[in-house]
Amino acid sequence: MERWQPSCARRWLAPFCWRPVGRCLTSGATLQLASSSWVPARLGKRVSVAPLRKHALYEILMAQGVKFGRVIQEITAEVADPARARLLNVEIGAPLLKMVRLLHDLDAQPVQHLTVSMTAERSRVLMDIPGETINTLTAGQLVHEVHPARSPRTA
Repeated sequence: MERWQPSCARRWLAPFCWRPVGRCLTSGATLQLASSSWVPARLGKRVSVAPLRKHALYEILMAQGVKFGRVIQEITAEVADPARARLLNVEIGAPLLKMVRLLHDLDAQPVQHLTVSMTAERSRVLMDIPGETINTLTAGQLVHEVHPARSPRTA
């Protein structure tokens, strides 16, 4: 199976008709995270705002009978653009954590594409990994992108 990378997410999503679903979590007056989700239209047409105020989207999908299979997740860093800075009450350029998650059903069909931006100072990602999977892709893989060295500028 092809390894999922953000750059090829569109190929995963393209064959399906997707519907956007949004949810934001707050603590008092401070927004904790800003997220956007896309679900197949056949599932999204049964999702409304009221249930999203009380339940996570994956819980709503499970209530519709979706059984989750493979989940591919990537966590990166990004800087707050003006829109996210305003939403998350941080300075433009502040460090943010970004999580992109692609959830599949048991038939290996994508059923949710989630993107979450979180403040680095108020958020963390906690994972519970069984010991027998610690050195496997199941536990995650560190990927470092090394760009070719730039030639020195000439005066």
